[in-house]
Amino acid sequence: MAVGLPLYVVPSVNTPEKTDVIYIIGPPDPSRIEFALTLIERGISDSLMVSTPDPDDYAVCREPQTFTVYCKRPSPFTTQGEARDLRDLSAEQGWTSATVITMVPHVTRARIVIERCFTGTLLMVPDTTPMSINKWVEQYVYQTAAFVKVAVNQDC
Repeated sequence: MAVGLPLYVVPSVNTPEKTDVIYIIGPPDPSRIEFALTLIERGISDSLMVSTPDPDDYAVCREPQTFTVYCKRPSPFTTQGEARDLRDLSAEQGWTSATVITMVPHVTRARIVIERCFTGTLLMVPDTTPMSINKWVEQYVYQTAAFVKVAVNQDC
């Protein structure tokens, strides 16, 4: 259980700084959207990517914004699919840096997967919304199983 502490509870994270895009992954919970919008207001970026099962479900995707928004369902709808989307859109847009927002227990695994696809500067910034003990336990089990997949499938 203690081995999970540095992976899931206190992962290595970055301080937000200016990047070409802010990318919300796994999924776009309201707290992640709010956090991303705060970062945009602070001038961290003027582009937002949102990984979502359905862009119509989110106002930030449906309504006009004062910044550029890209909302897409990755294929597959996994961290690997999200990493590929970041790679592809970065190549299209000429982006060389990204701030990725996800939940704390997902940061370490997401960093590994995204770095396999995205060669630019990557900042991992967690959504620190409190989680229940049940959610932590669920994430410990889920992320551990997902790490096995990461070890077996090392492709972008």
